[in-house]
Amino acid sequence: MRVALGSLAGGLAAAPLYDYPYPRGSFTLVSGKVIADPASQQPTADDCLPYKCGVAADDSVLAWCSFYGQPGALPGCVHPDCAPFRDMIRYCTLPDVPGSAAQSTVSAIPTLTPENIVQPLPDITVVLQPQPVFPDCSMWSKVNGAIGDHPVIAIAVLAGFAIAVFAHRKGARR
Repeated sequence: MRVALGSLAGGLAAAPLYDYPYPRGSFTLVSGKVIADPASQQPTADDCLPYKCGVAADDSVLAWCSFYGQPGALPGCVHPDCAPFRDMIRYCTLPDVPGSAAQSTVSAIPTLTPENIVQPLPDITVVLQPQPVFPDCSMWSKVNGAIGDHPVIAIAVLAGFAIAVFAHRKGARR
């Protein structure tokens, strides 16, 4: 079990409870603050804020912030806390927007209610309503209609046609 030396004496420990796993060389922050021994100096939120915003840094600075619980990233170009560091963030160029144009683009966000979220069901009763019949006046439609209206006559015509064909064939054989 590892225990910081200061905790055995009953006071606050100046050293972390775990060994600092990164190189202990000194480095300088964007603010100009020199960190002589990263294993014994813990960063504040202000120390790590430029690096969360995207300011390019040495890996040892990022490791130092991460080890002491200050990791993360902020959308540097648009986050209000990152405004002082925008000129140091790579590829961060914001266009100049006049004050009246910025205010005119902001619109009220509509309130979500069940009425504007749930879409109404489609009306399927239109299919069940009587539809107009468009008669097809071709010759085959008329023949089919006559057969449907008078099936007995259609059978008699078919029988007469069959007898005429078979009588003709019988006569051709002789």
